[in-house]
Amino acid sequence: MRLLGLIAFLLVFQWSNAQSSKLISQLEIGAVRGIQLSKTFPILKSGAIANLKVSKELSPFVQIGAGLGYITLENENFTPIYAYFKGVKKKTSNSYFFEMAIGKSKGENKDFNPSLNTDFKGGTYFSPGIGYQYTINEKWAIASSVNYVMQKAELNQLNDLQEIYHTEKLNIDLVVFKIGLIIR
Repeated sequence: MRLLGLIAFLLVFQWSNAQSSKLISQLEIGAVRGIQLSKTFPILKSGAIANLKVSKELSPFVQIGAGLGYITLENENFTPIYAYFKGVKKKTSNSYFFEMAIGKSKGENKDFNPSLNTDFKGGTYFSPGIGYQYTINEKWAIASSVNYVMQKAELNQLNDLQEIYHTEKLNIDLVVFKIGLIIR
């Protein structure tokens, strides 16, 4: 709850300081190839990503806003809602960028959801990354990036009365390579 309050504060602060700049909205869709970092060995995962972002420019090099996403990686699906920050190296149509998202996420895992005795929930979502954006025209762009994605989750074991008797905290760490189409 504190995290959502912080996100709301940052967005109100950002909008109050950037009243003269126009609203920037974009839809990003693409493919991802992820490496899940585990204690024993890395696990390769493939999937897709969709993000709807709304932001304002604080300066020609900095944007801040909010986003809603959908990430699917084989047996896991996450739907994060997040505060968004983007910094660009230079104010041209083609540029390197740094981005960061932090928020909360609803999670599903197909290995656990079919079972009546488990409950899988998402949690904190954090994703910094670097990339390059190539602008085709004012409406279309192509971006590729490398992101670290940290997704907290919780797996609850339920008894026959659907009461929680054991909770396992999960931390899903991914290094994600993504390429996508940006529609503005």
